[in-house]
Amino acid sequence: MDGIKALIKGVLLTVLALCIFMETGYAAGEYLQTDKGIKVWNLDPGPGISGVWNGSADASGFAAGEGTLKLFKNGNLYVVYEGRMLRGKLDGNGKIEYTKGGKYECSFVNGACTGKGILIFANGSRYEGDLVNFEPSGVFSQAKIRKKSCKNPKFI
Repeated sequence: MDGIKALIKGVLLTVLALCIFMETGYAAGEYLQTDKGIKVWNLDPGPGISGVWNGSADASGFAAGEGTLKLFKNGNLYVVYEGRMLRGKLDGNGKIEYTKGGKYECSFVNGACTGKGILIFANGSRYEGDLVNFEPSGVFSQAKIRKKSCKNPKFI
C-alpha cells in the first residue's frame, strides 16, 4: 500500500512540475518572416498575418536587439511591440499595444510576458503585478477578462 501511495505521489509531482514548466517559459506561436525576410515570433499565427521589424537581425536571420515590430492582419495594423528581441522572440523590458485597445508593459522571457508587469485594458482598467505567460497571476479589481484574452487580448 505504501508503494502505491509513493508511486501516485511521484506521478502527481511530475505532472505538476510539467504544468509549471509549460506555463512559465513558453509562449505558443510560430516564426513569421517580415517584409525584409527577418524571422520574428508570432503569438497569433494564422492566415493574413504579416510583419515589419525595424531593428537588426542576427547572423541566422532572427530579429535581434532593440526595435519596433508591427503586425498586420489582412493589411491592417493590429499590434505594435517596442523593445528588445533575442533570436526573434520578445526579450527583456518591452511594450505591446493593440490598436483596438489594450497594452502590456512587462518583462519578456522567451517570447512570453512573465514577471512583474502592467496590463491595461481598453476600458481603462488595469492590472499591476505578476504575469505568467501573459496571464495575471494575482488578484485584481475592476478588470473583466476572458480566460484566453491574455494571449490574444480582446479586452472588454
